[in-house]
Amino acid sequence: MSRSGEIVRAWGDADRTFRLGIGEWRKIQETCDAGPGEIAGRLAGWSATRQANPKAGLLQLLVAGAVGAWRVDDIREPLYRGLIGGGLDPTSAGKLMRELHDERPLLENLDLALAVVLASLIGAGDEPVGEAEGKGQETARPPFPEASSGSPTTTEPVP
Repeated sequence: MSRSGEIVRAWGDADRTFRLGIGEWRKIQETCDAGPGEIAGRLAGWSATRQANPKAGLLQLLVAGAVGAWRVDDIREPLYRGLIGGGLDPTSAGKLMRELHDERPLLENLDLALAVVLASLIGAGDEPVGEAEGKGQETARPPFPEASSGSPTTTEPVP
C-alpha cells in the first residue's frame, strides 16, 4: 500500500476507497472552517469515550461529554471529499452521501469519518511505519476505527 493515506472500508453494500489529499482538505477547510487537526480532535472524543466505556448507553455518553464539539459537516465533508479523492466522481459520491449518510443517524458515520481523517494525517493503519528493532522488518500501526453500515461498534485504539 502506498503512503497516500488511502483506506478502503465497507460502507453500504460495497468496499469504498477514501483518500483526502491537499485539494480535498482545502475544500473541507472552506466548508468546515477548520483544518485537519481540529476536525480530528472534534471527532475523536466520541470514539475514545466509547472505547473507554463500551457498555455505556447514549445518555451516559452524553453526560460524560462524549458526543463532543463536532459539527455536522465535520463528518459529512471528509466522507464526501474522501470518496472523490478515492476516485469516485462527485455525482456518484453525492448520491452515496444522500443514501448512506444524510438520511441516517448522525453518529452512525462518525467513526468512519475519523478513520478517513486520521488516514490522511498519518497513513492507513496497516501501512508500515519503520523498522522493528534489530530485525530489519517493518512494523504496522494499530488499525483505525472500522466503519460499518449499521450502528457504531467498539473499535480498536487509535494512535
